[in-house]
Amino acid sequence: MKKQWIALIVALVLMMPVMSMANADAAPSQEDGVTVGMGEVPGGMPAEIPPEISGGSTGTDAPEMPISTGPEVQNHPKIVIDSYKTEPEQVQAGDNFSLQMTFYNTNGVNSIRNMKITLVASDSTQASGPVFIPAGTSNTFYSRYLAPEGEVTKRIDMYVVPDASQRTYTLTANFEYEDADGNQFTTSENISIPVVQKSELTLGQTVVNPEMYTYQQEYISVPLYNTGKTTLYNVTAKIESPFAVETPQKYMGNMASGTQDTYDISFTPDAPGEVEGKIIVQYQDVSGKQYEQTIPFKTQVIEMMDPTMEDPMMEEPIIEENPPIFMSPLFWIGALALLILIVVLVRRRKQKKEDRELEIHD
Repeated sequence: MKKQWIALIVALVLMMPVMSMANADAAPSQEDGVTVGMGEVPGGMPAEIPPEISGGSTGTDAPEMPISTGPEVQNHPKIVIDSYKTEPEQVQAGDNFSLQMTFYNTNGVNSIRNMKITLVASDSTQASGPVFIPAGTSNTFYSRYLAPEGEVTKRIDMYVVPDASQRTYTLTANFEYEDADGNQFTTSENISIPVVQKSELTLGQTVVNPEMYTYQQEYISVPLYNTGKTTLYNVTAKIESPFAVETPQKYMGNMASGTQDTYDISFTPDAPGEVEGKIIVQYQDVSGKQYEQTIPFKTQVIEMMDPTMEDPMMEEPIIEENPPIFMSPLFWIGALALLILIVVLVRRRKQKKEDRELEIHD
């Protein structure tokens, strides 16, 4: 029995070095702070990702940091467009705009390397080709490194072709990237960009007489033309002046592209002097944005006599009535002379007749 206890103690002493070596191999490296492939630290807790690689990059590539790799990691990194915006917010056909996009690595363990992003306009026009064209730059972005759950923001200036219809267009971002092991991946994301046509209201030639006269009616006509490619909404014209205008404001409603209307103004100045005023035209585009155009004018009103008033200095003309003709002495003198002439002619004719009869009897 004593010999058995001695053999057991000797065996335990011989096994102690072997057990120490096994424990040393199983312990995690204190220098690295992470186990290879498992992503754990001593105590069995998940490895904590350093703040330098946990995301938050805005516009610059984040510094590359060691991460967990190996066959145990089954999911590959994925990238999405986390947010985007345009400046100005309303993109107009024929203008430049700035597009800012933020790309996000959705994977919390694996990083993204050598990321290439190519923007492609999915829509085009028959006359101009692609709706969106990079303005003075390439349509490709590059980022060397994107940390797990990290993001990077890129900006590009683009131009919208003038003949783009007013609607929402699709812009596609094609991604090519690698993971930490060099595995290559491709994917794509779409964003929608609404494009509006410029609202263009042209005011025709408006003539305002430089001189006007009191109590005489005057007219002003303002032609309006929708020369844009989109409908104008709630078109209103009005005049601001000291004149008493018959139509101080006119609501024209909606004006389709290529249509026209007229604002006719009629008034009568009633006081002399220099008069200033303005004609204001207001309308809205499809987004509800308000526009305003103004036509200022100046005229000189000259005083004239009010035709409804009588001048007390003027006397009524005296109208002489002609007396009846039989009341005139000339009438009776003429009548008497005519009567004497008739008597003389009758007597002469009678005398000639008597002389002719005597000659026959003889």
